[in-house]
Amino acid sequence: MILGRHGGLGIYGPQAGLSYLPGFYSNLGIYTAAQIPPALTVTLPNLSLSIGNSVNIDLDGYFSDATSYSLTGRPAGSGLILAGRVITGTVNAADRAAFPVRLTVTAINIYGSVSDSFAIVAAGIEEYRCKVQIIGSFYRTQAIKGTYCRRIAV
Repeated sequence: MILGRHGGLGIYGPQAGLSYLPGFYSNLGIYTAAQIPPALTVTLPNLSLSIGNSVNIDLDGYFSDATSYSLTGRPAGSGLILAGRVITGTVNAADRAAFPVRLTVTAINIYGSVSDSFAIVAAGIEEYRCKVQIIGSFYRTQAIKGTYCRRIAV
């Protein structure tokens, strides 16, 4: 048996040479490539980042059999982009203002798709904590002597 020029099945016989059965191939289930949808091989980790931190995530390390990727959940003006198979860029003020950000990556091929999400949370957020020193109290009011603030990392 041989495969015909247009996908039909040819049977070689000793008397007539080659017989061709058009349409017979449709029931054979012959595939030229593995029909495998993409798979998540390692879950994407959550990231703890600050403004100015660079990001470089090669998605092929987390998914298999993908021919392309999509990225959703980026805030407007984000410094992070999907460049082919890599999430890359630098965390900027738009990213920071939207923290925590939940990004979803979808791996795609012609046989299907699979998605995974991860979070980017703020690292080293600084805030001010202030103390108020009270020197005395009067009828339902308090006199304030002074305040002082210090910067701390949370």
